[in-house]
Amino acid sequence: MEKYKGEKFLDQLYKDLYKDASVVKYSGNKNLKYQNLNQYFKQLERVHLLATTSKRESDLRYLKQLYYDKYVIKEEDIKEAYFQKRPEQSREEATKNLMDSQKRSLDPWLSYFMGEEARKYPMWVCYFVFQGMLQLGSYQDGSFMKRTKDTTASFAPFYENIVSCIMRDIYQMVEEKKDIKEEEVGKLLKEGSFKKLYTYYYNQEQKKKKQERTSLDGIFKEYKQKENYHRLFHDLYQKGTSWCIEENRSDAKEALENSSLYIYYTKDKDGEYSIPRSAIRLRDGKVVEIRGIRK
Repeated sequence: MEKYKGEKFLDQLYKDLYKDASVVKYSGNKNLKYQNLNQYFKQLERVHLLATTSKRESDLRYLKQLYYDKYVIKEEDIKEAYFQKRPEQSREEATKNLMDSQKRSLDPWLSYFMGEEARKYPMWVCYFVFQGMLQLGSYQDGSFMKRTKDTTASFAPFYENIVSCIMRDIYQMVEEKKDIKEEEVGKLLKEGSFKKLYTYYYNQEQKKKKQERTSLDGIFKEYKQKENYHRLFHDLYQKGTSWCIEENRSDAKEALENSSLYIYYTKDKDGEYSIPRSAIRLRDGKVVEIRGIRK
């Protein structure tokens, strides 16, 4: 039976990953390409299993903090333009809000990969998906921008159904040599681009949401100035509006610090008024902005 199928697949995507210091330290020989990767993934599995099955909640918090420290934007990487757009906030407050917002958007990804569903697959599959997710910036015009160390956008919205499909298909293609029935997905899997795969499925989700936007019968919901912003963020999360207040908690918080919002919702397939269609922002009783949804 062929060994190191997953490691060989990743080696094609991440050249010289096996030479990385964090990988080599678990094998001691930088020339053992696939063995190095295999040992590295085994170590990651041990660390995750110990933290997620520990009776001490502090172990899991510690593991999450390691991910925060590594992947959440650093204060020194935040560009001056970000602070200039938020003159009412101190640099310390703006920085904390941004970092907290990125942590919250990273949380559902971490929870999934630390859960039972992800443990059904070998660690190389999780590595492929997680590293691919880290390259996704903000979503604009049907695709995700490239994420860099100074990206202030939240991490990509987490859709468990999308992630589960990608993990299942990439495992079956590489480990079981199965052909994927859907031609477009099969092509993207062979290409090995998580960004293109996630974008493809994400756009499918957005099309479904657009199909729900057939009715104009709706109601306005008011979000008052100084109101707790969590309700606003919850109501808009993953609704495909393209509004910053949908994707970033700190923007949702900021919106209600100096303004009130009226958002028009139409009915979803269950008859609930949950599909956002337009938003009106008021400050001191005057309309300062009107936004529609992405078409």
